[in-house]
Amino acid sequence: MRWIGRQTGALRCFHSLLESTKLHSRPATIGFDPSLANTATLTGKVIGNPAVYKVFSGKIAKAVLLVEDKSCFFVDFHNGLGECFIQHVRRGDWIQVSGSVSVEMQRSAPIAKIRVRDFQLVEGDVPGRSEQDEHSRLWQNFFAAPHDYWDNRHDKENSKRPDFRHKSTKEALWLDDSRNPPWVYAQVEMLESRGLLRKPKFTIV
Repeated sequence: MRWIGRQTGALRCFHSLLESTKLHSRPATIGFDPSLANTATLTGKVIGNPAVYKVFSGKIAKAVLLVEDKSCFFVDFHNGLGECFIQHVRRGDWIQVSGSVSVEMQRSAPIAKIRVRDFQLVEGDVPGRSEQDEHSRLWQNFFAAPHDYWDNRHDKENSKRPDFRHKSTKEALWLDDSRNPPWVYAQVEMLESRGLLRKPKFTIV
């Protein structure tokens, strides 16, 4: 019995050593594939309503993907893939996208974009709604329908007055709120660049 115990202990030690060797061994080598350069696969929630734009090469469906309530990615779906996206995806849905990644500068702020090659709908358990999620939802509602909000930035007399207030529900939003996700400012600038919001001449401190 003692010999068997020693043998079992030796086998465990051998397997442990084998696993350690695998972890520290040199990774496999593959050839360079241009189609995989600067590509990524991400899972996140669609914020705002998807929109379709006509371009010379066809149609592009655009949306914003929020990943882990921290990072905001602008995603483009071209032609047939865009039509599929518009037909089956709505604001608040969770999707997984794969595609090529690029970074553009808009008003000195970096904007991450993904040209989607493939996407899937995500079902099952997704992160629950926390206080931070609830605050993010308020901003998502704003970006989905900015015309439903008063833009008070042009005549603010003090910082206590909200930057945006819903015309019906009176929900208030401040751009300097510490709970704001980092993607809020880029989204506001995008609406200003499209003429959907008028950029204020000054900011109340």
